[in-house]
Amino acid sequence: MSDRFDPAERRKVLGCSEIAQALGFSPWGTAEEKRLEKVGRKLPEPESGPMRRGKDMEPLTRRLYMGKTGRVLHSMEQEHFDTKRPWLVCHVDALISREQVLRADFEPMPDGVSTDGIFEGKAPGSNMAKIMEENGMTPDYIHQMMGMLHVTGLAWGGYAFLDYDRYTVVTFDVLRDQGFIDLMLAALDDFWMHVQNDEPLEKAQLVDPADVPKIKGTLEVITDPEAVKIAQDFMECNEVYKDAEAFRNEAQAKLRALMDPFALAEIGGVLRVSNKVGEPKTVVDSDALWAFCMTSVPGFAEIAHKFQVVKPGTRTMRPTPVKQAGGR
Repeated sequence: MSDRFDPAERRKVLGCSEIAQALGFSPWGTAEEKRLEKVGRKLPEPESGPMRRGKDMEPLTRRLYMGKTGRVLHSMEQEHFDTKRPWLVCHVDALISREQVLRADFEPMPDGVSTDGIFEGKAPGSNMAKIMEENGMTPDYIHQMMGMLHVTGLAWGGYAFLDYDRYTVVTFDVLRDQGFIDLMLAALDDFWMHVQNDEPLEKAQLVDPADVPKIKGTLEVITDPEAVKIAQDFMECNEVYKDAEAFRNEAQAKLRALMDPFALAEIGGVLRVSNKVGEPKTVVDSDALWAFCMTSVPGFAEIAHKFQVVKPGTRTMRPTPVKQAGGR
């Protein structure tokens, strides 16, 4: 096992994966707990199941990332140290190649990028991957990547979060934000001074949360009053529609039972009802025919593309009521 996993050696340095906790942005521990760990008065947390899972899933995460994006990864396995802060370190597992791609439809690199990027693969769990896909990256991962970009001097990095339920990865590109990095480094200097002097930290967060860059997901939050009114109107109509649909289905079931012996009837001058079975139809199983031609018709595979057409993808809109606080 390398020294970077030795608790005695880890106390002498601050890894970029620890930056978020050192600055009060980690869900797994406080900045003061990290300080106590560095001065040797608190044992580091033992390696958790998710941490072991992340290491074991690293090859899969890389493979899924390359398959999804078409980008090429190069293994690196190298430790880097900040030249001005020898206590600030990062370990780079792989680089994203700026020049090499797997196929023509690769995912374009961020605009203005002319260098390789840092690759970080994570396996935080499928639920967390989906949450970040919608809401954007959480601050702990943003701090880690910004630290790694500072230490290595690179301009960008890419994250892949494993969603093993859907057997894919949720991906983000992170561009270097020098303004935020300067704020972060000043806060880290303050944190490390407290470590060296063994002084308790007074503030829970050493960087204003508003200064942390936002790496957006797919969820857009719309607060325009006109849009809110449209959503409210839809919800009101939706409730009426659900009640009406249930009542209609019940009435239709009773009507089917009533009309069972008849082909055509008028009921009380209110409703004219046609009740008949359609004529049998002969249809072609296109999938079976295609499979037969591909495997049994000589030369068909070479000309099959002439029978294929590309149709626009369909858009699925699925309005989902937002759960209110305290609601069921």
